[in-house]
Amino acid sequence: MLKLKTEDGVIRYEKGYEEFARWLGVQGIENVISNTCDVEDKWIRGRVKLLKTEFGEFLLKEKRSSLFRSSILKEFQNGILLKESGVAVLSIVVCVSSKKYKRDYGFLPYISGSLSGLHIIKNLLWNGFSDSLRKRVVWTVADIVARMHTAGFVHGDLNPSNLLIYGLNDRNLKVYLLDFGGVRKSSSLFARVKDLARLWRSAKEVVSERDGFRFLRRYLSIVRGDIRDYIYAVERRLRKIRKR
Repeated sequence: MLKLKTEDGVIRYEKGYEEFARWLGVQGIENVISNTCDVEDKWIRGRVKLLKTEFGEFLLKEKRSSLFRSSILKEFQNGILLKESGVAVLSIVVCVSSKKYKRDYGFLPYISGSLSGLHIIKNLLWNGFSDSLRKRVVWTVADIVARMHTAGFVHGDLNPSNLLIYGLNDRNLKVYLLDFGGVRKSSSLFARVKDLARLWRSAKEVVSERDGFRFLRRYLSIVRGDIRDYIYAVERRLRKIRKR
């Protein structure tokens, strides 16, 4: 993580985005925000706008600063950790902490034509997929989740709306994780199970049990886990809860 101090505040950025960060410092965050436009893509949630620059197109996320740790900064830092662990993520690449405006701003690369897993499920596109495409999507999601867990992280809010899917119509299918505010270090089997359960609960109305088993088999083959270990982890946790 690299830092740049400006009149607006502190700009933190990933390697490779130095020119964009310096441009933000020269322009000033107020001028930058005035040049953003609303995004029509349905996978975007919350107050997010699109910024078009000579360095590329970026999505803007902003939140009011608080006495507690900035959620924008935390998401930025967690994104770097996940990338370094080999997890495919779409994360904030430049973070601006502005004391002047008492707000935190995050910029992440914009991928045109992307859809969230939630968008696919809500619009029932999933049922129109061929079996081979469904298998590729399920396996790719399982690969990302397994890689995150084997790296020692849990997401905390793993659901289809935090999965970005790109390239459904070609062989270059890609899936990215989004929203890392709740990411934390954990090697607990039960924490992993909570991640998996949250994902299944939010997708099971449309995704078939067969696809669920495909996901689980692929996931366990990567983490080299035994399903019995995961069942025992849940049972142990339930016993502890009952004793309270």
